[in-house]
Amino acid sequence: MRVPQPGGRAGLLTIDAGRLTTYKFEKLEVWELALDYMIDRERVERLVFLIRDAVRELQVLNLEGMGLEAYRADKQTRALSEHYLRIAIEATLDLGRHATVTTGRGVLQEHREVGKILCEQGVVPADLGEKLQAMAGMRNVLVHLYWNVDHALLYQTVVGQVDTFERCIGHIFRYLDRLEARGE
Repeated sequence: MRVPQPGGRAGLLTIDAGRLTTYKFEKLEVWELALDYMIDRERVERLVFLIRDAVRELQVLNLEGMGLEAYRADKQTRALSEHYLRIAIEATLDLGRHATVTTGRGVLQEHREVGKILCEQGVVPADLGEKLQAMAGMRNVLVHLYWNVDHALLYQTVVGQVDTFERCIGHIFRYLDRLEARGE
């Protein structure tokens, strides 16, 4: 199957049991997608459960009540907040990726692309797309630069932006409902 890419390039995909198994670029003309895509509702439900569970765990930590200085001094709470925030971010990005790829709206190469593509497709508003891109960057730090986490930024994110996850879920559900109503 050939998939449209920016700049008139097309990627060659092999799909096996709904998963992309290989991906390589070739110089080809752009072709339209010609597959029936299906949302895996069980996967969506599992991702939403993981997001909401991680957010609940972050709320139980009560970082706002703890304060930034106490948070910085509490190694265990820092570790738990990193863990649950990473799970919430990863599951949110996976949910966005699943909604985008399985509906034929795009093939994503990097986590940062999820917010951008969701915004371009009208799934999420611009401010939420930007927050998702920033969270993808935070995810990359938590996963790859774990020794250099900015705990003040992590604290501010947990205290002030956990509603971002539920907003994203709501927008993706509305998007999927619109597709279903149109028979897509």
